[in-house]
Amino acid sequence: MSDRVSERGRATQLARHYREQENLTIAEIACRLGRAPATVEAYLCDRS
Repeated sequence: MSDRVSERGRATQLARHYREQENLTIAEIACRLGRAPATVEAYLCDRS
């Protein structure tokens, strides 16, 4: 698996954790992950 794919998987898991367990907003998650809010939304919507 490439580094890019594994990094995206880790960021997706963290985004879900922050949303479900810590009830953070998309903007707060984006700030923590160093990603754009639109990217975080994609992480949370994409279940693949």
